Formats: sequence, structure tokens, C-alpha cells
Amino acid sequence: MSSRSTLTQIEINILKSEFPSLPDDYIEYLQNTGWGETESGRMIYQGPIDPKEVYGLDSNLNNIVLLGDDFQGYCLGFDLCNLVYGEATDFGEWVAWEKNERIERYV
Repeated sequence: MSSRSTLTQIEINILKSEFPSLPDDYIEYLQNTGWGETESGRMIYQGPIDPKEVYGLDSNLNNIVLLGDDFQGYCLGFDLCNLVYGEATDFGEWVAWEKNERIERYV
């Protein structure tokens, strides 16, 4: 397993200013546990990425940022408007989770 790297307070502040609606549990995870490969074999990114980077320019995942992946085409994401985690399938279809789900479900 790859080692994980935590974000500095400066990096956290930048992340919060760029994406103010990201959930606190995700920010805390990056600050305390770090980004990189998890023990479950999934990846948490250093910060949110645009779905177009993974699914191409035709992606219709509007208001979604990707936070990680399972190395098999499925990505953990967060809906910045509805404030809910979910997964994007290997075809780029969004499946929202229940509102009370936290990042721990994924990692």
C-alpha cells in the first residue's frame, strides 16, 4: 500500500476557499489521515477533480467533484449543490448516497 500524505493547514484553507461546500468529514480526513491509497485499496485524491478529467468532455456530472476512485472506473464524488456523497459509475453515471453517509463508507 502506498503511504498517505496529510494536507497542511494552508492547503486545507485553500481547499475550503475553492470549495466551501465540501463536507467537514472529508476535510478532516485529508488533514488527519491523508490522501493516497486506503487500506481497502481505494484511492483518495489530494483534492477534488473535475469529472471531465476522468470521464471526458462529454461528462454530464454537473456540480459534482471527484474525490477518489477504486482503480476500476468507479469514483467517489460529492454533489456540491445537493451536499451529498455518491459514486460515479465506470460510465460516468451518478448514484447519490443517503444524506447522512460519510466518507468512512468509502474508505
